Amino acid sequence: MIAIPVQIDLKKVVTKKIPENLNQTEWEELNEKALSAIQLYLMN
Repeated sequence: MIAIPVQIDLKKVVTKKIPENLNQTEWEELNEKALSAIQLYLMN
């Protein structure tokens, strides 16, 4: 399952490794992108 987020550079979200240079809003946006990618993958 981690393959899809890794392909679109969202591994940090799946592994919950928050970069120090991201604020909470940016982190939430990345989290939403990862969730969306996973949901799209599961629908197919």
